[in-house]
Amino acid sequence: VAFQALRFAADIRETGSRLADRMRADGPYIALHLRLEKDVWIQTGCLPGLSSKHDALIAGMIRRRRPEAISSSLNMSHHQRRLSGLCPLNAGDVA
Repeated sequence: VAFQALRFAADIRETGSRLADRMRADGPYIALHLRLEKDVWIQTGCLPGLSSKHDALIAGMIRRRRPEAISSSLNMSHHQRRLSGLCPLNAGDVA
């Protein structure tokens, strides 16, 4: 299988092993999955805040799909949605 050639970097493997060990031992851990996929940002009408170039790309996709993307907060700006708690956490929020 071609996927056998794909390997995580050593520090990522170590972190994953440490997390799995803590979960097995009922030790303290936090599992956090940041939803940074384009479709999540488009569906929520929010911007990921990764870079101005990336935000512009997402904003264009939101404008093209706006009627189907967001319903109740159609007239809210990205900033208003974020302040209202309608946007998922981005990398900057948890850093």
